[in-house]
Formats: sequence, structure tokens, C-alpha cells
Amino acid sequence: MKKIPNPHISAVISLLLLSVMLGGAIWAVTTQQPERFIATPEQVMKQPVWPATDQHPDKPFSKGYHGVDISHHQGNIRWDSLGNDTAPQPSFIYVRVMGRGAYYDSLYHHNIVKARQRRIPVGTYIFYSHFISVREQFRRFVAAAHPDEQDLIPMIDVEPLSLRGDSDVVHLCDSVLLLSRMMERHYGCKPIIYSNQNFYRRYLSPRLNNHLLWIANYSRRPVIFGALPILWQYSESGHVPGIFTSVDLDKFINGGSVGHLMIDKRRAEKNKKREQ
Repeated sequence: MKKIPNPHISAVISLLLLSVMLGGAIWAVTTQQPERFIATPEQVMKQPVWPATDQHPDKPFSKGYHGVDISHHQGNIRWDSLGNDTAPQPSFIYVRVMGRGAYYDSLYHHNIVKARQRRIPVGTYIFYSHFISVREQFRRFVAAAHPDEQDLIPMIDVEPLSLRGDSDVVHLCDSVLLLSRMMERHYGCKPIIYSNQNFYRRYLSPRLNNHLLWIANYSRRPVIFGALPILWQYSESGHVPGIFTSVDLDKFINGGSVGHLMIDKRRAEKNKKREQ
């Protein structure tokens, strides 16, 4: 006897299929946004206007730092005033290209150009995010961070806000290591890994200990078992001439120096040709 399909079951299956199709379409729209990571000449030369004045006019300038890391949060940096007799110009600068949620930093290209004009060794960092795939993060990173504009090795910033939820920690190391390998093939060098001490110890050590490490600890010199960090972010409220907002302050430790951060241009060029 021929079986007659239940109309209610058919309706439920149709709704499920429609939900899957819509979900896929939404995922594609929300995760594939390459056009906003392609710099236009206007973006490169965009001059920010905020802040108009120093937000901490009565605060003494910070001392003892070797470098700073910046993003659009620092706004309009007065590059010609970056450093003075009492607070020297940073010996290196890292510029953020992507923030939490993988959005493009609006002042990335502007800050890269300005740092190079001041002849300050400059590099690019990405705020690692579990909100999009590793391969998409890598694609967006290399689309913006051209090797010939980089003096310093890339940096991957991994923090609690990198995660969507607690379950993401299961695959965190694998994901960061994949991004590191992709960057190494492209730029000819391993990236330096940035994180705060507690998070690194709990979720990233020891599997990332074979990288150069940049560790934040705002109360004391960082200690990582089985590794010696070369950079210490010791403050998030620095006051630097030419920067009118608070800024992260970083110093070398354990024998680290700018030389450890410099990118091998010849090796990067060979890797670039190999990928073409």
C-alpha cells in the first residue's frame, strides 16, 4: 500500500531547511567583509581631529618605557611632538590593524605612514578573535599589513575578550598556532605573542612558549614558567608627549631589544615570491 506523506511532518522539514538556508546566508554576510580592509588614499592620509587637547595636562610624562602600542583609541597623535628632553621618542611602535570582533581599525594606515615618516620602527598587531575563522583573520591581516611597510615582526594579541565564551578555550591554542604558521609562511618570521600573565599561564602555556612573548602585568615583572618574555607591558595609563590620551607602555626585559623584533626583509620577500 502506498504511504501517504504526513503534511505536518513535511511542513516541519521545510521550515528546518529554510532555517538552515537563512542561517547560512546570515553567516556569509556577517563574516565576509573584505572590502572594509582595503585602504583607500583617503584612509591612509585621514587626519583625526580628536582629542583637540591633552586629556591629562597635569599628569607628568612617563619615563622608562621603550615602546608603545597604539590604535584609534589614541586619536590624533602629534607625531612631530612625540618625545622630548624628559621623555624620549619611543624606540618602537606597534599599530593595531583589527580589533575585537575583527573590525578594521580606522587609523591603522594613517598611523603606519606617520610612524615610518618619523623613522620609528613599526609593526602591526591583530586582536585575535574567535568571532571569525583563522583563515579569514589572516586574509584580512595580510591585505592591510604589506610586508614592505613592516619593520617589526607581526604580533598576535590574545586576551579574554578574544573568546565568545568559555568553550572557545578548547581550541584556542590550535587556532593561534595556525594563525602563527600562516604568518610565518607569509612574512618569513614567527609573530610575537601578547597576552596578560594570568591568561597566558592558564590557556596558552606551554604550547606557545617557543614564540617570543610580550606579557602584560601592571603590578610586577611578569614570570612565565618555561619561557622568558622579552617585552613587558607594565602600564595601560602612560602619558607620552604627543599622545593626548592614556597609552600602553612597554619595556624590554630578559635581554630583549628592538633587534629581536626586526623583520628579516630578505626572507619575507622570498616567502612572498613563493606564494605568488
